[in-house]
Amino acid sequence: MFSKVFNGLLILAISVFIIGCGGKDPQPNNGIVTFQIENQLNGQMLDLGATQGTTALGDTFEIGSLKMMLSNFKFYKDGALVFTETDSYHLIDQSDASTHNFTIEDIPVGDYDQIEFAIGVPQEDNNSSAQKGDLATNNGLFWAGWGNYIFYRFDGVLVQGDTTMSISYHVGGNEAFRTTSHDISNTELIITEGATSTVHIKGEVAELFTGADDIDIVAKRTVATEGPYMVSLANNYANGMFVVTKVTNP
Repeated sequence: MFSKVFNGLLILAISVFIIGCGGKDPQPNNGIVTFQIENQLNGQMLDLGATQGTTALGDTFEIGSLKMMLSNFKFYKDGALVFTETDSYHLIDQSDASTHNFTIEDIPVGDYDQIEFAIGVPQEDNNSSAQKGDLATNNGLFWAGWGNYIFYRFDGVLVQGDTTMSISYHVGGNEAFRTTSHDISNTELIITEGATSTVHIKGEVAELFTGADDIDIVAKRTVATEGPYMVSLANNYANGMFVVTKVTNP
């Protein structure tokens, strides 16, 4: 009899404990940020195959296709890192409008004055071909022969009067991985529980050929191997190509 009572009380106590644990208040809800990537060419919205651009050296070009990999999104407040997105890879394909927007969830509630992200894939994932999602190896941003990723892919034509010549800049490899940081203290990003904020980022494609180094696209119409041109192009896309133009809070 005592055993039955004891067992009953034990079961009751365990049940109360479980219910009590389950009834605790949940962790505070986090917020969401939608990023909108708006690629431009010399200040005009980029229309593939139509918009013409000019380099700092005065050469005219058109873009036929444009893809890039943005990654490692981080959020800061007063110089301190607060939140890092996990599995942070976002393929932007200019020909596919659905890739121009992406969402990052579970960001802690609060105000943020700096955003950081990378162009490319860090070394630990760059040298692994067993990837899915935006890192799928059939996404047009993978060098099968090298076994790593293209970070920024530009294909188009050099325009010289009535003549056009193909130009191609496929920037990748571990030496081309770059991080870019953006001060948004004037228009702070405010994360609110269960709400969505929006960050607009302009990508000025003409900056690929200027900034840190001016690139002569007449003399060098193709880049697809490691070397000084690859480094120069990577330095350029990290040096002013991407600008946060607007932050909208709920």
